[in-house]
Amino acid sequence: MVSAEEVLQKSPSPDRRTHHRKPSTVQDAPVPGAAPLRPRRQPKWIVGGALSMLLGALGAAWLWHQATGTHQVVYVAQPLEVGQEITAGDLTTVSVGRIPHVQTVSGDELNALIGQEATVALPEGTLLPAGVIGDVPLDEGESQLGLRLASGRIPTTGLHPGSPVLAVTLPDPALVQPQEESLTTEAVIVADDEWADLTVTEARVITAPVRDEDGISWIVDVAVPDGAAADLARLAATDRVALVLDGE
Repeated sequence: MVSAEEVLQKSPSPDRRTHHRKPSTVQDAPVPGAAPLRPRRQPKWIVGGALSMLLGALGAAWLWHQATGTHQVVYVAQPLEVGQEITAGDLTTVSVGRIPHVQTVSGDELNALIGQEATVALPEGTLLPAGVIGDVPLDEGESQLGLRLASGRIPTTGLHPGSPVLAVTLPDPALVQPQEESLTTEAVIVADDEWADLTVTEARVITAPVRDEDGISWIVDVAVPDGAAADLARLAATDRVALVLDGE
Protein backbone atom coordinates (compact mmCIF):
# COMPACT_ATOMS: atom_id res chain seq x y z
CA MET A 1 0.00 0.00 0.00
CA VAL A 2 1.08 3.56 -0.70
CA SER A 3 1.31 5.65 2.28
CA ALA A 4 -0.10 9.11 2.52
CA GLU A 5 3.36 10.54 2.73
CA GLU A 6 4.34 9.09 -0.63
CA VAL A 7 1.22 10.49 -2.27
CA LEU A 8 2.08 13.95 -1.07
CA GLN A 9 5.58 13.68 -2.48
CA LYS A 10 4.36 12.70 -6.02
CA SER A 11 1.63 15.30 -6.36
CA PRO A 12 2.89 18.73 -7.55
CA SER A 13 2.22 21.63 -5.38
CA PRO A 14 -0.26 24.30 -6.51
CA ASP A 15 2.57 26.82 -6.86
CA ARG A 16 4.55 24.60 -9.22
CA ARG A 17 1.55 23.88 -11.44
CA THR A 18 0.89 27.58 -11.79
CA HIS A 19 4.54 28.27 -12.63
CA HIS A 20 4.64 25.86 -15.63
CA ARG A 21 1.28 26.84 -17.15
CA LYS A 22 1.51 28.63 -20.52
CA PRO A 23 -0.06 32.04 -20.54
CA SER A 24 -3.20 32.19 -22.63
CA THR A 25 -3.61 34.63 -25.49
CA VAL A 26 -6.66 36.79 -25.17
CA GLN A 27 -8.09 38.43 -28.35
CA ASP A 28 -10.59 41.19 -28.42
CA ALA A 29 -13.80 39.91 -29.83
CA PRO A 30 -15.37 42.09 -32.54
CA VAL A 31 -18.23 44.21 -31.45
CA PRO A 32 -21.43 43.07 -33.15
CA GLY A 33 -22.79 45.68 -35.66
CA ALA A 34 -19.60 47.81 -35.82
CA ALA A 35 -18.24 48.95 -39.28
CA PRO A 36 -14.93 47.38 -40.37
CA LEU A 37 -11.88 49.61 -40.16
CA ARG A 38 -10.61 50.99 -43.53
CA PRO A 39 -6.86 51.12 -44.27
CA ARG A 40 -5.37 54.59 -44.10
CA ARG A 41 -4.70 56.32 -47.46
CA GLN A 42 -1.16 57.41 -48.30
CA PRO A 43 -1.20 60.89 -50.04
CA LYS A 44 2.21 60.38 -51.61
CA TRP A 45 0.99 57.30 -53.50
CA ILE A 46 -2.05 59.18 -54.77
CA VAL A 47 0.08 62.08 -56.06
CA GLY A 48 2.57 59.70 -57.64
CA GLY A 49 -0.15 57.82 -59.48
CA ALA A 50 -1.71 61.01 -60.81
CA LEU A 51 1.68 62.26 -61.98
CA SER A 52 2.39 58.99 -63.79
CA MET A 53 -0.95 59.19 -65.59
CA LEU A 54 -0.24 62.78 -66.62
CA LEU A 55 3.21 61.95 -67.98
CA GLY A 56 1.81 59.00 -69.89
CA ALA A 57 -0.85 61.18 -71.48
CA LEU A 58 1.73 63.80 -72.47
CA GLY A 59 3.98 61.16 -74.01
CA ALA A 60 1.14 59.71 -76.04
CA ALA A 61 0.15 63.19 -77.24
CA TRP A 62 3.74 63.94 -78.29
CA LEU A 63 4.03 60.68 -80.24
CA TRP A 64 0.73 61.36 -81.97
CA HIS A 65 1.82 64.88 -82.85
CA GLN A 66 5.11 63.64 -84.29
CA ALA A 67 3.36 61.02 -86.38
CA THR A 68 0.68 63.34 -87.72
CA GLY A 69 3.02 66.38 -88.18
CA THR A 70 5.44 64.66 -90.59
CA HIS A 71 5.50 66.06 -94.12
CA GLN A 72 7.64 65.88 -97.28
CA VAL A 73 10.19 68.63 -98.01
CA VAL A 74 12.83 69.10 -100.72
CA TYR A 75 16.33 67.86 -99.88
CA VAL A 76 19.63 68.67 -101.65
CA ALA A 77 21.02 65.36 -102.93
CA GLN A 78 23.98 66.80 -104.88
CA PRO A 79 26.06 69.96 -104.23
CA LEU A 80 24.94 72.92 -106.34
CA GLU A 81 26.93 75.96 -107.43
CA VAL A 82 25.55 79.44 -107.99
CA GLY A 83 23.76 79.55 -111.33
CA GLN A 84 23.82 75.78 -111.81
CA GLU A 85 20.76 74.40 -113.58
CA ILE A 86 18.76 71.97 -111.46
CA THR A 87 18.45 68.42 -112.79
CA ALA A 88 16.30 65.54 -111.59
CA GLY A 89 19.18 63.98 -109.62
CA ASP A 90 20.13 67.15 -107.75
CA LEU A 91 17.09 67.28 -105.50
CA THR A 92 14.90 64.73 -103.74
CA THR A 93 12.34 64.64 -100.93
CA VAL A 94 12.56 63.57 -97.30
CA SER A 95 10.04 63.26 -94.45
CA VAL A 96 10.54 65.60 -91.50
CA GLY A 97 8.54 66.83 -88.54
CA ARG A 98 7.90 70.39 -87.60
CA ILE A 99 11.05 72.55 -87.75
CA PRO A 100 10.48 75.89 -85.97
CA HIS A 101 11.83 79.07 -87.62
CA VAL A 102 12.97 77.25 -90.79
CA GLN A 103 11.30 77.89 -94.16
CA THR A 104 11.53 74.78 -96.28
CA VAL A 105 10.16 73.89 -99.72
CA SER A 106 7.28 71.43 -99.90
CA GLY A 107 7.96 68.17 -101.66
CA ASP A 108 5.03 68.88 -103.98
CA GLU A 109 7.14 71.60 -105.67
CA LEU A 110 10.03 69.30 -106.61
CA ASN A 111 9.11 68.87 -110.28
CA ALA A 112 8.61 72.63 -110.72
CA LEU A 113 12.21 73.27 -109.60
CA ILE A 114 13.77 71.12 -112.32
CA GLY A 115 15.34 73.31 -115.00
CA GLN A 116 15.66 76.39 -112.80
CA GLU A 117 18.94 77.73 -111.41
CA ALA A 118 20.38 77.95 -107.92
CA THR A 119 20.87 81.53 -106.76
CA VAL A 120 23.22 80.50 -103.92
CA ALA A 121 25.66 77.66 -103.34
CA LEU A 122 23.88 74.66 -101.78
CA PRO A 123 25.86 71.91 -100.02
CA GLU A 124 24.85 68.29 -100.27
CA GLY A 125 22.77 66.83 -97.45
CA THR A 126 20.81 69.93 -96.46
CA LEU A 127 17.15 70.86 -96.59
CA LEU A 128 16.41 73.24 -99.45
CA PRO A 129 15.60 76.70 -98.04
CA ALA A 130 12.81 78.72 -99.57
CA GLY A 131 13.73 81.34 -102.17
CA VAL A 132 17.11 80.02 -103.35
CA ILE A 133 15.96 78.52 -106.65
CA GLY A 134 14.90 80.74 -109.53
CA ASP A 135 15.44 84.42 -110.22
CA VAL A 136 17.53 86.62 -107.95
CA PRO A 137 15.25 88.97 -105.98
CA LEU A 138 15.71 92.73 -106.29
CA ASP A 139 17.08 94.70 -103.39
CA GLU A 140 15.57 97.97 -102.28
CA GLY A 141 16.55 100.78 -104.65
CA GLU A 142 17.16 98.46 -107.61
CA SER A 143 15.43 98.10 -110.97
CA GLN A 144 15.43 95.12 -113.29
CA LEU A 145 16.72 95.91 -116.78
CA GLY A 146 16.55 93.63 -119.80
CA LEU A 147 19.48 93.87 -122.20
CA ARG A 148 19.98 92.56 -125.71
CA LEU A 149 23.71 92.52 -126.32
CA ALA A 150 25.70 91.54 -129.36
CA SER A 151 28.33 88.84 -129.15
CA GLY A 152 31.56 90.28 -127.86
CA ARG A 153 29.79 92.64 -125.47
CA ILE A 154 28.90 90.03 -122.90
CA PRO A 155 30.99 87.22 -121.37
CA THR A 156 30.13 83.84 -122.82
CA THR A 157 30.83 82.01 -119.55
CA GLY A 158 30.73 82.74 -115.84
CA LEU A 159 27.48 84.71 -115.75
CA HIS A 160 24.98 83.24 -113.30
CA PRO A 161 22.08 84.65 -111.30
CA GLY A 162 23.66 86.84 -108.64
CA SER A 163 26.97 87.35 -110.47
CA PRO A 164 28.35 90.89 -110.03
CA VAL A 165 28.91 92.70 -113.34
CA LEU A 166 29.81 96.16 -114.60
CA ALA A 167 27.55 97.82 -117.17
CA VAL A 168 29.89 99.91 -119.31
CA THR A 169 28.57 102.51 -121.75
CA LEU A 170 30.27 102.64 -125.15
CA PRO A 171 31.09 105.59 -127.42
CA ASP A 172 28.60 106.85 -129.94
CA PRO A 173 29.34 105.10 -133.26
CA ALA A 174 28.82 108.42 -135.05
CA LEU A 175 31.92 109.80 -133.33
CA VAL A 176 34.10 106.83 -134.18
CA GLN A 177 36.31 107.72 -137.14
CA PRO A 178 38.23 104.95 -138.88
CA GLN A 179 41.71 105.90 -140.03
CA GLU A 180 43.54 103.75 -142.51
CA GLU A 181 46.89 102.76 -141.06
CA SER A 182 47.79 100.08 -143.56
CA LEU A 183 46.16 97.97 -146.19
CA THR A 184 44.87 95.44 -143.63
CA THR A 185 44.51 97.33 -140.34
CA GLU A 186 42.18 100.08 -139.22
CA ALA A 187 42.71 102.28 -136.18
CA VAL A 188 39.74 103.72 -134.33
CA ILE A 189 39.84 107.33 -133.22
CA VAL A 190 37.28 108.51 -130.68
CA ALA A 191 36.66 112.13 -129.78
CA ASP A 192 37.89 113.04 -126.32
CA ASP A 193 34.59 114.60 -125.27
CA GLU A 194 32.75 111.35 -126.03
CA TRP A 195 34.93 109.37 -123.63
CA ALA A 196 34.00 111.84 -120.91
CA ASP A 197 30.38 110.68 -121.11
CA LEU A 198 31.21 107.02 -120.55
CA THR A 199 30.02 105.53 -117.28
CA VAL A 200 30.51 102.29 -115.41
CA THR A 201 27.57 101.04 -113.35
CA GLU A 202 27.67 98.20 -110.86
CA ALA A 203 24.97 95.62 -111.52
CA ARG A 204 23.95 92.04 -110.73
CA VAL A 205 22.77 89.31 -113.07
CA ILE A 206 19.13 88.36 -112.48
CA THR A 207 18.71 85.65 -115.12
CA ALA A 208 21.46 83.77 -116.91
CA PRO A 209 22.10 84.90 -120.51
CA VAL A 210 20.26 83.04 -123.27
CA ARG A 211 20.88 83.15 -127.00
CA ASP A 212 18.49 85.33 -128.98
CA GLU A 213 16.50 83.96 -131.89
CA ASP A 214 18.89 85.61 -134.35
CA GLY A 215 21.67 83.33 -133.11
CA ILE A 216 24.01 86.28 -132.59
CA SER A 217 22.75 88.38 -129.70
CA TRP A 218 22.28 87.49 -126.04
CA ILE A 219 19.36 88.29 -123.76
CA VAL A 220 20.09 88.92 -120.09
CA ASP A 221 18.32 90.62 -117.17
CA VAL A 222 20.35 92.64 -114.68
CA ALA A 223 19.61 94.56 -111.49
CA VAL A 224 20.86 98.15 -111.60
CA PRO A 225 20.41 101.17 -109.32
CA ASP A 226 17.13 102.99 -109.87
CA GLY A 227 18.92 106.19 -110.91
CA ALA A 228 20.88 104.48 -113.70
CA ALA A 229 18.12 102.30 -115.16
CA ALA A 230 16.71 104.87 -117.61
CA ASP A 231 20.08 105.93 -119.03
CA LEU A 232 21.25 102.35 -119.45
CA ALA A 233 18.01 101.41 -121.20
CA ARG A 234 18.43 104.33 -123.62
CA LEU A 235 22.04 103.44 -124.35
CA ALA A 236 21.26 99.74 -124.72
CA ALA A 237 18.64 100.59 -127.35
CA THR A 238 21.42 102.09 -129.48
CA ASP A 239 23.79 99.18 -128.86
CA ARG A 240 26.06 101.18 -126.56
CA VAL A 241 26.20 98.93 -123.47
CA ALA A 242 28.56 96.08 -122.65
CA LEU A 243 28.71 93.84 -119.59
CA VAL A 244 31.96 93.01 -117.83
CA LEU A 245 32.17 90.25 -115.23
CA ASP A 246 33.36 91.82 -111.97
CA GLY A 247 36.06 89.68 -110.44
CA GLU A 248 35.90 91.26 -106.98
